[in-house]
Amino acid sequence: MKKTQSHTIRIIGGDYRSRLLTVMDKEGLRPTGNRMRETLFNWLQPIIIGQTCLDLFAGSGALGMEALSRGAKFVTFVEKDREAFATLKQNVMSICKESERYQLLNKDAVQVAALTQAYGVIFLDPPFGLPELLTNALTALQASPHFASVRYLVIERSLAMKIEAIEGFSVHREMNTKESNVSLWVRA
Repeated sequence: MKKTQSHTIRIIGGDYRSRLLTVMDKEGLRPTGNRMRETLFNWLQPIIIGQTCLDLFAGSGALGMEALSRGAKFVTFVEKDREAFATLKQNVMSICKESERYQLLNKDAVQVAALTQAYGVIFLDPPFGLPELLTNALTALQASPHFASVRYLVIERSLAMKIEAIEGFSVHREMNTKESNVSLWVRA
């Protein structure tokens, strides 16, 4: 059986700056690029400290780990793919020694999006080849009674995918690269 290859990316800022995260070279896994992560967390820097975050479709954990590194109080990482989850778990546990600051869930992100607890910031970065995952996750989030506590949504999507308005939120900032868009939605 052929072994899945991997490469590494760095955490850009904060307490874990320059620490390496392993990223599996697997179809559908596409970590947020350095430039986009740096810009995104520059936007979030004034608000990320002390936040409780949900990293749906976590993959390597790059977004959630960047949030922890920059002062988030707690991050729940959600990844359905078993191999990707094993790598995610290794990444998080090897860098963040304070296990009370995170939760790791090997579950379907759309099911977890039907929130059972309150989060201030939610990261949504599903595989680009499955646009229905983003649509389904947003629908599940909006149906949750805990959605009212969400202050910020961070959504990364392919440029080809359009997002309908999200009730109660407006786009505060966004950035495009050649293939993707990241947007910061703020509760109005």
